[in-house]
Amino acid sequence: SDLSKDVTAQELLMAVKKAGGKLVKATNIFDVYEGEHVEEGKKSVALRITYQASDRTLKEEDIKESHEKILASLAKQFSAELRS
Repeated sequence: SDLSKDVTAQELLMAVKKAGGKLVKATNIFDVYEGEHVEEGKKSVALRITYQASDRTLKEEDIKESHEKILASLAKQFSAELRS
């Protein structure tokens, strides 16, 4: 997603964990890019999110719901936009 250069990795990862709740087992940043095709003052951050539940096998709907909550939270908190 694209977000302000001022947002720290820790802030971003904490927001993902909080929004995703118990289903987010792990999250990490695997790429950060600034430059061509990214608006000035912003950076593109690629996240890897691992979903897991200790009590059941996750269904696609579970992951989709958690993922949508994360995207909504990042948009609200950081004005982040999902890159296509």
